[in-house]
Amino acid sequence: MFLLIPDLLQNGNGNDLRSWILAFRGFSPKKPVPGLTNEKSGEILIPLEREDREVRIALTSWQTHPDSWTASVTKKLDPDVGRYRRLQRLLNDILNVSPAPHYVIFPELSFPPRWFIRSAMKLLNRGISLIAGVEYIHHSRKRVANQVWASLISDYLGFPSIVILRQDKVCPAPLEEAELFAVAGLKLSPQINKKRSLNQQKPCICHGNFRFGLLICSELTNLRFRSRFRGKVDAVIVPEWNKDVETFSALIESSALGIHAFIVQCNDRQFGDSRIRSPAKEAWERDLVRVKGGKSDYFVVGSLDVDGLRRFQSFHQSPQEGPFKPVPDGFKISSSRRKLPIKRKKSC
Repeated sequence: MFLLIPDLLQNGNGNDLRSWILAFRGFSPKKPVPGLTNEKSGEILIPLEREDREVRIALTSWQTHPDSWTASVTKKLDPDVGRYRRLQRLLNDILNVSPAPHYVIFPELSFPPRWFIRSAMKLLNRGISLIAGVEYIHHSRKRVANQVWASLISDYLGFPSIVILRQDKVCPAPLEEAELFAVAGLKLSPQINKKRSLNQQKPCICHGNFRFGLLICSELTNLRFRSRFRGKVDAVIVPEWNKDVETFSALIESSALGIHAFIVQCNDRQFGDSRIRSPAKEAWERDLVRVKGGKSDYFVVGSLDVDGLRRFQSFHQSPQEGPFKPVPDGFKISSSRRKLPIKRKKSC
């Protein structure tokens, strides 16, 4: 249903979803159904009864060959015949990790859409959510969409299932725009909820107790998007295919402090600098994970201290001895993220 009706989660009408579940499943959910909780706030609720003080994220170092990009743009067969085998091998390695991560992140334009559901269902058995940038979607004449798909575990049906959230890239990066037109005469435009996309509203996703936002590569440079998430999310997840790692390194570091949240950057392996950045006080604690290079695909798991971050931000005035940098000027934590602040004792 979430693929057939792409804006189902953002149209603010949960009664439609309840009616379709009753028709196809034969019952109506007793729990709240996924969807937009408030049109003004732009929060999307994905119900999940799971309380975790830390969120474990598997950050993949995965490479998509440039010839595969060209094939997806020109609607030709993928020349990388071993790509699916590489993907399944990487997913199997992730499934064998103990404890299992809560989320697996793949780079921008890394996933053919036809492989996404099968991979998401495979991870569902271990309670793992999948977030990945999918290849360009040809949705009209000479128009393509660049989207990130998120398969999020939910129990709103009374048993574990997946909710598919799709989010468009609003504007192409300058080089992306030039290459799309040069290779196939294409332009990039949003496919889902064009009015919301053009108004540059990015939703805050409330997945159980974890709140995060999604940006696709060059969208991180948009100051309006970054300010939108300040105080409202625990993390910002950014799938990328970006060779300008030096510029984005400064953006990631400043965004972690400016938004005062964890920044999860997942770049293509050929460019690297995939990392999880924390607004920690000590410089050596800020990069929880940082990887680059390698000849084969791999992943690294990092933990986000979401509970600690919220308690720190809930102080009226940031304590100087805290594990995080003081919140920036004008910062205001949302009421849904507020926690009882507890001062930690200094270690000997």
